[in-house]
Amino acid sequence: MVSLIERQSLAALLAVDTNLRKIQDLLDGKKSVNSLSPSQDIRENLLGTIASCDSARFKILADEVGRRKIAIDSDWCQDDFLVFLIILGCHKFDYSVDYIIKVIDMRRRTTNSTPQKINEVFLSLARHEFGIDGEFCFLKIPFLHLVGELKIGRYEAEKALNALSVPGLWEELSPFFKVLAQKAYDLVLIARMPQVAETTDELIEGVKRHVKNLTMRQWFQVLVNLPGAFYLRIIILFIGFGFVTVFFGIGKALIDKEMFVNRVRPDIIIVKNVVKDKSHLPYFANIIASNYFKNSANNKKYFANISIECLEFKSPTPAFVVEVSHPDAIIINAFAFIQEFEFGERAFTVVPVQRDSGRFRLMLPKQETGNQLIIILNFEVDQDEDVAGVARRLVLRSLQ
Repeated sequence: MVSLIERQSLAALLAVDTNLRKIQDLLDGKKSVNSLSPSQDIRENLLGTIASCDSARFKILADEVGRRKIAIDSDWCQDDFLVFLIILGCHKFDYSVDYIIKVIDMRRRTTNSTPQKINEVFLSLARHEFGIDGEFCFLKIPFLHLVGELKIGRYEAEKALNALSVPGLWEELSPFFKVLAQKAYDLVLIARMPQVAETTDELIEGVKRHVKNLTMRQWFQVLVNLPGAFYLRIIILFIGFGFVTVFFGIGKALIDKEMFVNRVRPDIIIVKNVVKDKSHLPYFANIIASNYFKNSANNKKYFANISIECLEFKSPTPAFVVEVSHPDAIIINAFAFIQEFEFGERAFTVVPVQRDSGRFRLMLPKQETGNQLIIILNFEVDQDEDVAGVARRLVLRSLQ
């Protein structure tokens, strides 16, 4: 918890540290004085570009930082404030820098437990893994607040408060992290979304209020979430009144129709993005994919890994097959998964892959709106061949 004494102590630090005061203003949605004025301090300049939403200037500054030496004894690599601003700006302006993962990996070599936990949080943020869990999860809350993606439910609020309540934690944090921790505590109290129908009475009242507006699909969702004892009583009731045929006949037909009539197989699979490596993938998906592919080279040929991000499904689909082929390049192996974005986390489900001569078929189960198909292909190409050009000639077909 952040006590009144700790708040007063932090306020004294803010009064003498310009950058701390500016990050506090940014968190509070206030415009800092002279936020656009150039400075010799790279942190102050980055803060100004983020506060003013100047994406072009941020990219110039981020690239400038990337030209610095990456080493365990480099002051800028150990600067938590600077690393946080780089990750924040990259996410806010949808910009990618290759060096930030290298910097975090180098920082993780420390044996000090507190920096280790902080670096794990930085790594999660860099990979867009925003689940509110872990001992230092509260550092993600102000980050998500700044990028406009904060959603705090009862579970997330409880996790964050437990993490903030660890004895002695406040004393271990640097002034910068104290600013973030204090804002996280305030956001948990202010921004927590109320849970729908937290009590039984509220649930009953809600059903009464909306009973006329519930669709067949919504009623089905209600039934699916009822406990087993309820179904047992319903079955006994139907048997007693001789309505078993209705339950398994007309009723089942209506439910089946409502469930599947709106699921349509997409006519085409549209490629949203092509990436030459796998570093942007979820951590465990990257590990699994690495075991599938060859990376060694011979005299004239070498193996290239290309990640294909397909456009998110615009509507629910039935189970269907996606065929992957290439008219010229040889596809050595393929790995695919469905990525789901929910509550800030990147959950993924591996898709079965079948080889058919030079083609690969991906067996997709039923999909919901917003899911994304990711395909990682291992190509055998000429050493001087344009990998991006190879990807552009890739053929994706949607099959029954």
